Amino acid sequence: MPGKRARNSMEQTKRPIVSVVMPSFNSESVIEKALRSIRMQNMDQSRVEILVIDGGSDDSTCEIAKRYGATVLYNDKRLPEYAKSIGIQRCRGQYIIKMDSDEEFTSPPQLRDRIAFLGKHPKTKALVANRLVTAGNCGIAGRYMNIYDDPFTCVIYRKKHSNLKSFSKWIDSREGNAALLRYDKNALMPIGDGATTMLDMDFVRERFVNELSSVTFACTCFLETVQATGWYGCIDGDDVLHHSVCSLKVYLSKLRFRIINNIWYQEESGYSARAKTNRRLARRKLLFPLYALTVILPLFDSVRMTARHKDATMLLHMFYVEYVLLYAAWCMALKKLGKKKTNKAYGK
Repeated sequence: MPGKRARNSMEQTKRPIVSVVMPSFNSESVIEKALRSIRMQNMDQSRVEILVIDGGSDDSTCEIAKRYGATVLYNDKRLPEYAKSIGIQRCRGQYIIKMDSDEEFTSPPQLRDRIAFLGKHPKTKALVANRLVTAGNCGIAGRYMNIYDDPFTCVIYRKKHSNLKSFSKWIDSREGNAALLRYDKNALMPIGDGATTMLDMDFVRERFVNELSSVTFACTCFLETVQATGWYGCIDGDDVLHHSVCSLKVYLSKLRFRIINNIWYQEESGYSARAKTNRRLARRKLLFPLYALTVILPLFDSVRMTARHKDATMLLHMFYVEYVLLYAAWCMALKKLGKKKTNKAYGK
């Protein structure tokens, strides 16, 4: 019989290096691309754990996930924040990656390069992808969403197409195509709530042992990890292909969903959760209504974005800004009157 030390060594060998946590809901049209891109990574696949956290799909999402060796867990709340929380609690890997079901790694060495970067910089416990790349026919709002996420995020973070460009002010050092970025109390950071953000889960488990079951922590774990260490990484070329097809109707629905969450369900809202731990971020939300009310600034940015990206759909930036302002004002008025709105659905 093997001794205790030998058994511990065997268990450590079998343990996954990476756990990929993937929320899903009726994702059959895209999830196979995401799973295939994971299984095509240049590393020992027996050391890659995939947890698909499903919100009650009635299509073939779960069957596809199982074909790729994923463990399927059930999320009775459906919302992705709850799915990520379940994944954080159930994953076994040294590292965790939060990846949406419509995202795809763009090259086979990505996971290997990320692991090598974090191993070379032990003070760094977090890493973000550089950018979301639009895949194929993305709909009229798809490219805007991939670059800027939403008009509120665009204004608050002054986002550019890539994280290395958006947060270049905080790059401390570069080594080849990899950059080490520092954090201080005045720094803005990538959102880090998805898009294959990667964390050292061993550090997270030890440092935040009392927060692992919190849904809010599922939204803030990247921010809190970086605040605790003072560092994060990003690799130029570490891009994620996004397969979301976003018509104007779908995108406006997404905007309404986020506004309702931020006003009535802040524990389920990524921005509200992050703003609680970052005062600068909390203060900057006041900029948005001022920006929108000027009208001229959104118009100027719409023209600037269109010229920068050579894409006429960017002219809709001004419309998105004013839409968010008006819908948020209406929701705030309803809340003052004691009324409540609910989000009826999430996902595809």
